[in-house]
Amino acid sequence: MWRLLVVDDDASNCKMLREFLQDKAYCDVAFNGKEALQALIEAPQIGRKYDAILLDFSMPVLDGGQVLKSLREQEKLQGVPEGRGVPVIMISAHEEVVISCFKECCDDYLVKPYSLVVLIEKLNKLIR
Repeated sequence: MWRLLVVDDDASNCKMLREFLQDKAYCDVAFNGKEALQALIEAPQIGRKYDAILLDFSMPVLDGGQVLKSLREQEKLQGVPEGRGVPVIMISAHEEVVISCFKECCDDYLVKPYSLVVLIEKLNKLIR
């Protein structure tokens, strides 16, 4: 089973993803960017490693772009080679936003509304 971090301020989106992925993944949830970064900091301390992150762009406190930038900076400081960090799928209702994040440092993206079947295909491709 995969271990995913689902980051979305909409609780119904988180619930839907957890239910859909229940046979394939354990899903931890963060409801804003600050909670996401905290979960990523705490994960190694509790022996947890995320196989991928599903990251909504539009959130309170820190948006998905800020979380992604911080994550990649932390990976760089830890000596993780570029392109070898935890896979991130950026999610947004605005295609231009996710495309710009994709060009910067996320591994893939989805535009809302998206197909859950396509999500599984992307996760299968990204998780090694």
